[in-house]
Amino acid sequence: MVLRFKKIFIFDRPFSQKYFLMSPRTQEQFENIRQAKREQILLASLALFANKGYQSTSIDGIAKRAGISKGLMYNYFESKESILLHLLDHFVAETTCLLNPNNDDEITNDEMGRFLEELIQSMIRQQDLWKLYLQLSVQPFVVDMVKIRISQSK
Repeated sequence: MVLRFKKIFIFDRPFSQKYFLMSPRTQEQFENIRQAKREQILLASLALFANKGYQSTSIDGIAKRAGISKGLMYNYFESKESILLHLLDHFVAETTCLLNPNNDDEITNDEMGRFLEELIQSMIRQQDLWKLYLQLSVQPFVVDMVKIRISQSK
């Protein structure tokens, strides 16, 4: 027996077999969607922080740039500060990985040379991230945030 569905209209929108037979999303699919939204928020935040400045950027502006609601932002990050800290953590981790690629806590002359080459390439590829980092490095509130972050990690 083959079931055939006719298109029916509910609220002026067609409803066909493909919608009727869709299976629920898996946990992996939900996680992929969640990760993609998180990346979207981080990229929007990075662009706005780098080009408008951290203080001039609002959660509402980030949400609009990311194409999501302001309320949904808080499902991913608790505040604008937590977004900034995440971006800075990512920056520090990436820079540390470039500086000490084999994690032996020693930096050889070869590693230093490769680091400088990779650093320049990173600055070219990720201009917004480096622009943000350089802008923030001269802001007093960032120094205070970093001090608090270091004391919390102890």
